[in-house]
Amino acid sequence: MNQDDSIAVEYPRNIHEDMVHSSGLRGYLEVMQHLGIDPMPLFAKHGIQLAQLQDDNAWISHTALIQLLEESAQQANCADLGLRISQYQDIGILGVLGLILQCIETS
Repeated sequence: MNQDDSIAVEYPRNIHEDMVHSSGLRGYLEVMQHLGIDPMPLFAKHGIQLAQLQDDNAWISHTALIQLLEESAQQANCADLGLRISQYQDIGILGVLGLILQCIETS
């Protein structure tokens, strides 16, 4: 594929390449509550709003997401934080892509 054949990805005006769907954090609140950690100060520090976690179609900064997860794991002394969060997730976190993958016929 040469440069002329590349596909340009267009993002809505308020979204850029560093943004990811907040659905990847599904289960985060439950895990942090179970670990006895208040996530609100962490959200504020990393510029993430609670409303973004409650809307799977919201976009958040990829960098902020990584920093939030790293600091959360450190504060909770929980090296397997990501695995714990994943217990609350399913293919639905992929949005439309997840639906497509479920419908694809395999041979």
